[in-house]
Amino acid sequence: MAATALQFRTKFVEFADEEVARVDLFLVDALREISPSDWGDDADNAQMLFAAHLLCTVGNVDGSEAVEPGVVKKEKVGEIATEYAVASLAQSSEEDVLKTTTYGREFLRIKRRVFPRRFMTSKAGL
Repeated sequence: MAATALQFRTKFVEFADEEVARVDLFLVDALREISPSDWGDDADNAQMLFAAHLLCTVGNVDGSEAVEPGVVKKEKVGEIATEYAVASLAQSSEEDVLKTTTYGREFLRIKRRVFPRRFMTSKAGL
């Protein structure tokens, strides 16, 4: 069973204002990246997390990369300056891109639990 826009918007209230049709498009995109039979009981959750990640990264109307800040790279105390290490999404591995949002990080955490050997022996794709 695939996740619905209603389930998605209920689980992730921060996307409650997103149009149902738009959420549905991202849910379909996310479903293309996972195999429900492989993910088992975690399939709907993985689908929703991946869709939320997509909405945060590629779903911006202006085409900008809206990612969460990375690890602090530089800090300055006098006249406060903070710099973040966020690589360009176009030059990052799939896993690095997923790490740019809380949704992607949670997706990876669940993926590691569902597919433990793949992560231990290789860099498995989605």
